[in-house]
Amino acid sequence: MPGLNEAAVKRLPTPAAGNRVFYFAGARLQGAQTPRGFGVRVTANGSKSFIINYRIRHREYRYTIGAFPDWSELKAVREARNLRQRIDRGENPLDDRAPIPTSKTIAIVLDEFMERYVEREAKLRSASYIKRAFEQLVKPRIGKIGIYELRRSDVAQMLDKIADDRGLVMADQTLAYLRKAFNWYAGKDDEFRSPIVRGMSRTKPRERARTRVLSDDEIRMAWPVLEASGTFGALVKTLLLTAQRRDEVAKMSRAEIGKDGIWVIPAERYKTKKPNLSDL
Repeated sequence: MPGLNEAAVKRLPTPAAGNRVFYFAGARLQGAQTPRGFGVRVTANGSKSFIINYRIRHREYRYTIGAFPDWSELKAVREARNLRQRIDRGENPLDDRAPIPTSKTIAIVLDEFMERYVEREAKLRSASYIKRAFEQLVKPRIGKIGIYELRRSDVAQMLDKIADDRGLVMADQTLAYLRKAFNWYAGKDDEFRSPIVRGMSRTKPRERARTRVLSDDEIRMAWPVLEASGTFGALVKTLLLTAQRRDEVAKMSRAEIGKDGIWVIPAERYKTKKPNLSDL
């Protein structure tokens, strides 16, 4: 069981994204034992807060006691013990607080994620795919729901619909985009908890692995057809010859091809952010 003191709180690691809770239930501090559900939440920007998680009538809640170091460990533990007594009597401490604003919807959060992270900060090459998934698959189903009202069942039902209409792989891809967006937002909002948990994926990585490849005979059969298929045929032939990604080939320009026949994909267009050479 981890000890609880100022040094222990300072040593807690910072997550790469979103937030992470480190629990100290049962630890002792100056004779006071921390109650169950007590912990420290650490966000991606390094801020730390004392919290207590609890359940009332099978529903889970999180109460933020206060930020570290504004709240000392001892003061936070004493407050958590008082809260635990109220919870055990059936009270919900969150009822004492002003209602959490619900004007920010899922659609608004996703727009902020696209603008501030995907397009501005990370500059992800997959931005267009993420935006298309949000616009076509996520927003029509859950976009109008308030960020604090979103339930796990809402996400599960949305994924069921995507799996039925677009397939299991598309459902999992959308889930991955949504998980990233919610983790990003959780790192900025003390009260938000992502409803996405392990086990919501519809396929396993091993099941998504690609094992089918074209044989030499199949390529020989397809080559004459590609010769007569204009720009599309040339695109497919280049894909076969270079083994590069579809968009990298589709966006190829003459300026990228040297006199020696070497095609240099510039760093800003390649996934590793480094120039990539292919012999044409």
